[in-house]
Amino acid sequence: MFEPKSGLRKIATIITVTTVASAISLGSISGAASAASNTQLPKTVAFLKSAFTASDIQTRMTTGFALESLIQLAGAGITAGDLDAATVAEFTNPSLVLGNKKRPGYLMDSATFTLKPGLTGKFLFASKVLKAPNPVKQARLTASLDEIVKTDGGASASQGNAQDVAWVVLGLQSQSDLASARKAAAALMKMQLADGGFNYDPTLTTGGTDVTAIAIQALKSLNFATKASNTKRNSVVSKAVAFLKRTDVNNNHFEAWGDLDPNGTAYAIMGLQAAGQNVAPYATWLRGKVQADGGIEAPWAIGSGDRYVTAQGYLPLIGKTYLTLLAAI
Repeated sequence: MFEPKSGLRKIATIITVTTVASAISLGSISGAASAASNTQLPKTVAFLKSAFTASDIQTRMTTGFALESLIQLAGAGITAGDLDAATVAEFTNPSLVLGNKKRPGYLMDSATFTLKPGLTGKFLFASKVLKAPNPVKQARLTASLDEIVKTDGGASASQGNAQDVAWVVLGLQSQSDLASARKAAAALMKMQLADGGFNYDPTLTTGGTDVTAIAIQALKSLNFATKASNTKRNSVVSKAVAFLKRTDVNNNHFEAWGDLDPNGTAYAIMGLQAAGQNVAPYATWLRGKVQADGGIEAPWAIGSGDRYVTAQGYLPLIGKTYLTLLAAI
């Protein structure tokens, strides 16, 4: 899961970034497609491979980012076969993933001992794109998500968190579970705010860059069974795109909490690209934040790469999105 930007800053002050040494070529970028064809940014890949460990998957504050870093690495061709045994165990060992009532696994809510829907969706997505050796677990968790979305698309289980529901959609899509993915997507559309954006907190009345962008990708990942539903989806996406364009800064990046927002900018690139928009100015801005260590700079880590930003920023640097990964499954 994402943290609010203030939460990201807090986490970043607790845990330092791991850096590595390698070479990088930072060519100019004229758009998403050229970024992908020019280079895969090997130093950024090396930075990201060393940024999170198996223990980070187990740690509540970093679970979502650690899984997402692996998802993004899949865009560089990384699979479970390239990961260390401890990390692979985080996908295959039931005691780590689900645990028990004495020690719940990282996909479980420790208070209610129920699955965390959004994190489960992210786990399924990561498992599929990484070709993790856990097909039985994927099937069982997909069935569990089916039950969660059966009534209201997972909105209640996700406590009205649009970010969570978006990952439920993407997770189910990665498993080719279109029927349940459509139910979750229908619930997600109802979470759109009056300004066209989406947010993780249903009590908020304004959209957030990150959540709006992941919602766009989730909604663009599927087609509905009826023309009316697809027309509605297209309208929701158009309003979300308009929100992003209206709230950017200098037509090339986003800000949050009074700081530059590289995470939001990275996500906006993927969301806008998924919606067929020109992302060249945003991609150029983000490319300018790549540091000598290969990571992407954050406002709280000036002059060096930050693992939380890079965990969400590698794919847009090379012109890919989460829909690109889905299409390659």
